[in-house]
Amino acid sequence: MKPGELRRFQDDAFFGSEKHRNGQVFLVVSCEQRHLIDILVDGDLDAGWSQQVIEDMSEVLSESR
Repeated sequence: MKPGELRRFQDDAFFGSEKHRNGQVFLVVSCEQRHLIDILVDGDLDAGWSQQVIEDMSEVLSESR
């Protein structure tokens, strides 16, 4: 996973209050050494995601070069 990667949350990734994120496309903005990922989703910067969560709950749409 690297900055510039375009990904999409799986349709069944979230339940409850985060259910609105299902199917959303997002951009990986940064990947920190502690395996924390910042993403840009729906026009907002959302910081501090676990790399493992992102990998498990989303799929790559395109990779930056």
